[in-house]
Amino acid sequence: MRRTNATSFRLAFAALLLAVSFAAHPAQSQPARVTLFEGARLITGDGGVIADSAFIVADNQFRQVGRKGEVPLPQGATRVDLTGKTVMPALVDAHVHMGYRKGLDFSKDNYTRENLTDILDRFAYYGVAAILEAGTSRSDLVYEMRANPPPGALFRTAGRGFGMPNAGPGGPMRDSAYGVTTEGQARQYVQELAAKKADLVKIWVDDRGGTVEKLKPNLYRAIIDEAHSHGMKVFAHTTNLADAKDLLRAGLDGFAHMVRDRDIDDEMLAAVKQRPNTFFQQTLWGERLSFYASKPAWVDEPLLRETFSPEEIRLLGESFAQPKMRARGRKGRRICAISPS
Repeated sequence: MRRTNATSFRLAFAALLLAVSFAAHPAQSQPARVTLFEGARLITGDGGVIADSAFIVADNQFRQVGRKGEVPLPQGATRVDLTGKTVMPALVDAHVHMGYRKGLDFSKDNYTRENLTDILDRFAYYGVAAILEAGTSRSDLVYEMRANPPPGALFRTAGRGFGMPNAGPGGPMRDSAYGVTTEGQARQYVQELAAKKADLVKIWVDDRGGTVEKLKPNLYRAIIDEAHSHGMKVFAHTTNLADAKDLLRAGLDGFAHMVRDRDIDDEMLAAVKQRPNTFFQQTLWGERLSFYASKPAWVDEPLLRETFSPEEIRLLGESFAQPKMRARGRKGRRICAISPS
């Protein structure tokens, strides 16, 4: 589908994305470009909003922010009028399984340089400036692309994650993870990730409703210990409260999902307080049916038609009405978001 700066693209992410892109790919030999952007409604990211803003981007960074008329145009700078648009901090998606979907097809055959590049471009177009590939890399391609990044969203990767054999991620992604059965094997694979400078380590501790074998405690303890010895953080896909508590005892750094089988209790809260740097990811897409009782209005937004086919949009809308999905959504309402503070 064609991507253009259409009228419906009302949120002017471009100014901020330019700054992020320049910082990620600095042009050492180029003189600093200084631009004054004026007139936008600026969401500052700290709870504030400047209705008629002005801000300067120079040398790959935001240098000054204020109101229109109060920020002078620097000598030699370019002035850009953003009246009628909104600028907000670029988004970060820290839980992405990229490279598998292409149109209506979701398969490992789509894990190609061309498709990965297109996906990063799409993220940037929608205002997502950075992503983390969450443990479903299929090859060293992602490391090659990280070293020589294409245009689009900045990305980091956890490489291949860990599970019991054929018991990691779901569907066509399942064979992307390391299948481990011994502590020595687990440590060896962590060492491989460390040598490739993976940005994090992902583990799956979930039996998926009793259909697969859950990663055993001695194995995830070995993975966590080995990762920490290389200065790497570990995050886990898990849905069970008891598993979450034991993972914290084992030294886990973060969770890729919130607990789903029961409400958070005082013991869990106490464990988190003992590890105040523990992070939690709330995967909004996975829990979308907890938020909507019917098809949401944004499915019909013109913006989606710029990058998705009519059939993709139709299927998306129908997914909110499927009884099986509705039941999953009701169960998802038991999720409790907790703060490490």
